[in-house]
Amino acid sequence: ENEHEVAFSLIRRGCLDLAGSDLFDEPGLADTHDMEEAWLFLLEVRKCRPNRRRQIEECAKLLGASQRWSAALTSSAKVIEMLEGMSPEMKREVLEAAGAPDLEEEHQQQQQQDDLPPQQHPGVQQPWPPAPAAPAAKPAPQAAQGVWPEAAA
Repeated sequence: ENEHEVAFSLIRRGCLDLAGSDLFDEPGLADTHDMEEAWLFLLEVRKCRPNRRRQIEECAKLLGASQRWSAALTSSAKVIEMLEGMSPEMKREVLEAAGAPDLEEEHQQQQQQDDLPPQQHPGVQQPWPPAPAAPAAKPAPQAAQGVWPEAAA
């Protein structure tokens, strides 16, 4: 319990210290896994500690301003799964603070597409329409006196 509070304080302090700098986008600061874990931790704190709402939003705003951190928020399957497990209000708060409110809209569009039959999904090429019926075949020309037409010519 206390370890979580210390970890949260360190993350928040780091966010505040780096605010206004380009260091959030430095590859050496954190790799993709680290960023994913940090987002998961912040989301977990938001779920379990309602009194930390403003501090979580503050961190989300600072991290979301970074292209790398924003990408980690919006493209990590684990982070998106955790967001889905949050109340709509909490989810909206975090996404808006991080500058990614359209993630919710994208998710709703994906859900609607998932509900469509596979042949109606956008981007799925529709099958060709059936070919028109062929005209009735003409009878073959009769052979002249037992000679095939090709040979008579």
